[in-house]
This record gives sequence, structure tokens and C-alpha cells, in this order.
Amino acid sequence: MIKNTLIITFVLFIISGCVAPNTSGSEAGAYYEENRSDTSYNREIETNNDNDNYEEYFQEKETNEKTCEMFGIKANSQPMFSLDDILLFDISLGDSKDEVVKAIGKPDSIVLTFSEAFMAYDMRLNFRGFGSVYMIPEMVGGDCFYWIAAFTITDESVAGPRNTRVGDHYLDVISRFYVNSNQTGEKLRTGEKLLYKDEQVSGVQGIVRYDDDDNIFNIIYYCYDEYMYFLLYLVEPLDNTVNEIRFGYVHTH
Repeated sequence: MIKNTLIITFVLFIISGCVAPNTSGSEAGAYYEENRSDTSYNREIETNNDNDNYEEYFQEKETNEKTCEMFGIKANSQPMFSLDDILLFDISLGDSKDEVVKAIGKPDSIVLTFSEAFMAYDMRLNFRGFGSVYMIPEMVGGDCFYWIAAFTITDESVAGPRNTRVGDHYLDVISRFYVNSNQTGEKLRTGEKLLYKDEQVSGVQGIVRYDDDDNIFNIIYYCYDEYMYFLLYLVEPLDNTVNEIRFGYVHTH
């Protein structure tokens, strides 16, 4: 159950990936027929009668295509990241410590960190062969209760959102979420490029972050449903695979 009071401070990092389809014979032919044309591109040309805009559109599309080619990212029609993706072991954000223990078992260790915002201790429950559950306190009638604010997965045996796992190639991860053909490659800040953004809801988007050598080191997604949520993949640049998955609430104040 999601609580009414939410004050969280997170430092966010991100990474993600996707695997190119493995096709052969008739399957390859079917894949080619399905993907050989960009329908959004065709619609744009059919409806755009301003010759001056043709060149501008082509230049923007070429830039985005080069970015996609550099990272190996392909556009798709998968759903955007949403609150429905934030579930693990049948427990969800806002659940209590007792519900965590019932679903996963007793933690192998507990780390408490004093929070001046709550004048109480944040709690991290660590589990071998999984990762951790981050919990924040809420004072009710003088008593302190803890509820889930975020998850971290560090073991490849545990499936995260959309069955993504530690050890997945970043392209395999990206392929599970929406990639907009017209928005992909749009530069946000230095070292950040867009995968998609919701034009109707500010801040709802997918982003890749990369270093000076054009290596992706994290992928992050944001969604909004009363609160803002994040999903972060940390990527190992040496082999382009995910080494950690984090997801939960984002500080919205």
C-alpha cells in the first residue's frame, strides 16, 4: 500500500541494453518485411508539403539514425516504463517489513542510516543471492513504521522488470521498453541521449548515459502515477552487460 507521505532522497545512476534478433531462412525474410520501412517516416513525408521542412526533417532523422547505429539501438513499439513494472517477489512499493520477510525470508543483514529528514533511521535489508530492499520510516502516533521505497538487484538469478536480469546485454534491456524512432538520439545534456519522452507528462522518459568514448554506462527510465518512479540499469562498459538494477520512488520535491 502506497503511503500518503513521501520524502525520499536518491542519487540515481542508469544503464540498459538489448539483443539483436537472431533470424534465419524464412524467419529472416519475415523480419525484413516487418522492419524494412519506418512507417512514421513515411507518414511524415506524405503529410509534409513544405519543402523547407523536408531538409530539416531529413537532417534530424539522419542524426538520430547515426546515434542509433552507434549504440545499436532499434526503434520499437513496446510500452513505456510504468508503475506496473515495479513488482518483485509479489511485493511492491509501500509494503511493510513484515510483508518483505513473508515473501523473501529474513534478511542476511540490516543496515541503518540516520535520516535527518525523518529524524529516524532508513533501513536497508540485504539478501544474499538477490540484492537489497530499501525502506524508509514513517512516524504514526509516535511509533515508527517502515515501508518499501526501492529495490536493488545484484544477482543474475533474480528477474527484474520485464524479465530483465543482471548479465543481460544493454541492447537486450532497451529492446524491452519503448524506443521512439523520431526522438531517439536527441541530446539532453552532455553525455545523455533520449530513448523516448512522453510529450504529455513532463519528466516521463527513457535516457541512455554514455562516457567520452561513447560507451553506455547506465540507462534510466522515469514514469509518473501520483508520484515519480525510476528504473535504473548500471552497465559494465567492458562487456556492455548490466551489473545492477535499481527501481523505486524518485524524490519529487
